[in-house]
Amino acid sequence: MNSNRHRTMTRLLTGGATAGLLIAATATGAQASTTSFAHVTTASALAALPGTAGLPAGVKLIGKVEVTKALIDEPCGSKVDAVPLTGSADVAAIYSTAKSTKVSATDSVWTISEAVFATPAAAKADTIALVTAQTKCPRVQTATSNGVTATLTRTVSAPDTSEKGLWKGYRTVAHLTASTSAKGDRVFGTYFERGNVVVKVEELAPLAGDNAQQDQLRKAVVVTTLAKLDALP
Repeated sequence: MNSNRHRTMTRLLTGGATAGLLIAATATGAQASTTSFAHVTTASALAALPGTAGLPAGVKLIGKVEVTKALIDEPCGSKVDAVPLTGSADVAAIYSTAKSTKVSATDSVWTISEAVFATPAAAKADTIALVTAQTKCPRVQTATSNGVTATLTRTVSAPDTSEKGLWKGYRTVAHLTASTSAKGDRVFGTYFERGNVVVKVEELAPLAGDNAQQDQLRKAVVVTTLAKLDALP
C-alpha cells in the first residue's frame, strides 16, 4: 500500500491510539450469557481479546497493547468531532489476513479497542456521545496529504444486531478511494456497549472481491470478541 495513501486513509478513518495501532500493523469464544455480565477489569479485558486460535481461519493476531491513558475517538476522522472516552482504561489488538508481518493492500485488517469504565453509567454516556457524533458525520469526506486525495463515502449507518440485543451496537460501512489508485477499500466500524465496557471494532478490507465473505468475517470477529467478554467470570 502506498505510504502517502495509507497516511491519508488513516487520517480519515481513525483517531487517537487506534490510528497508531493501525499504522503499526503495517510495519470460538464461549457462548454469551443472557442473564448477567461481569464487571470487567482492564486486565480481564486484555486477556479477553481473542487470540489467533479463536478467530476465523486465515485471520491472525498481530499484537495486543494496553493504553495508559483514555482514548480520544474521532468518529468522523476529525478533531472537531472528537469524543474523549473520559475515565476509561483501554486495551486494543490488531488482526489481519496477511500471511506475513507485512500487510498489503489485498489483506483485511481489524483493530479491536476495548474501553473499560468504572461504572456502566459512564460507559453508556460515552457510547451515546459516540453514536450521536457518528450519525452526524458527512456522507462524503475528503482529505489531502502529500498530494494524495482520499475520499470516504459512507454507505451504511445503522444499529448493529450481531449479538441479538445483548450488546447495544451501532455499525457504519464506508468506501474509501484515493486519487493515486483505481482500487479502493471498504471500511467497517462498530461500537458496542454492555455493562462497563465499550468495544470498537474496525475493519479495513479491499473494495474489490467477495463483499459477502468480508462481511461474514467482520461479523465472526465481532461475535468472537463480545462472546469472550461475556464469558468472563
